[in-house]
Amino acid sequence: MEEGHVSNVMCSYNRVNGIPTCADPDLLKGVIREQWNLDEIKYATTPEDAVTLALKVGPNGNATMAMISIYAGIPSEYITPLQGLQKHISFVTYTIGCPFVNCTNELLDGLATKAATTADVVVLVMGLGQSIEQKDLDRENLILPGYQEKLVKDMANATNGTMILVIMSITGRSPFTWYPKEYSDQVPMTNINLRVNATDNFPGRTYRFYIGKPLYEFGHGLSYLTFSKFVIYAPSTLLVPMKSSLNPSGFPSIYPSKQDPYPNGQAIDVSSVNCTNLQLVLVIGVRNNRPMNGDHVVLIF
Repeated sequence: MEEGHVSNVMCSYNRVNGIPTCADPDLLKGVIREQWNLDEIKYATTPEDAVTLALKVGPNGNATMAMISIYAGIPSEYITPLQGLQKHISFVTYTIGCPFVNCTNELLDGLATKAATTADVVVLVMGLGQSIEQKDLDRENLILPGYQEKLVKDMANATNGTMILVIMSITGRSPFTWYPKEYSDQVPMTNINLRVNATDNFPGRTYRFYIGKPLYEFGHGLSYLTFSKFVIYAPSTLLVPMKSSLNPSGFPSIYPSKQDPYPNGQAIDVSSVNCTNLQLVLVIGVRNNRPMNGDHVVLIF
């Protein structure tokens, strides 16, 4: 929080010790403002102020609002993809292919493809915005909105040089499995089973059980780099002590007649073990296989 110079925080919707976190003075004032020195929280006191703040952000064109999420604060400035290119390239021609993110018409497609025919490199910035998806607005599918996909194909056919496609969407490592479009057509969303059922032609759910080919796997993250991971050291055995009030079977000693349903140690009641002071030492090696520097997040389960 302090080293990253965070300017905004979002409270969770739960209660801690009976106090809503969004109204906890110890958290909001004591920890966030006094301990973490976060005193740049911005908010609007009236609807008129809220409109003024929104107008200062700028138009949705040229990828400004599309670069921030629904919970983002008011940035001090934007550096759009166009501005970033203009900073490093002496001559840049900018043409709008779609007036809005939903891209409901292709009237400007011809102007964009015409510009692509004479360009050495075409950078096509597509993707989503809060008019397509946000907290209370779900997408109907995972494809690009409106005529965006057609514009991509038309630009690829028109250019004689290199085309770079940038899609503004979810970044970082995916916390879920991205299924192909056919999955939502074949599997009812009311079916919440996880494991594969060949009788019902059900291919399973989540990264653990889905047997089809996902569009993006759980933990996938786009990168210019490739990394290799390997275990340098990991213990072969980890001893987990039982709580003192329990017998070795994992059930309370006051119920001596209750039988362990998993006598071979296949499973154990998590409430019966003492994990308070447990430590697990792992040494994981990560090798960057490309010449450029980069970061990589290792997921351990």
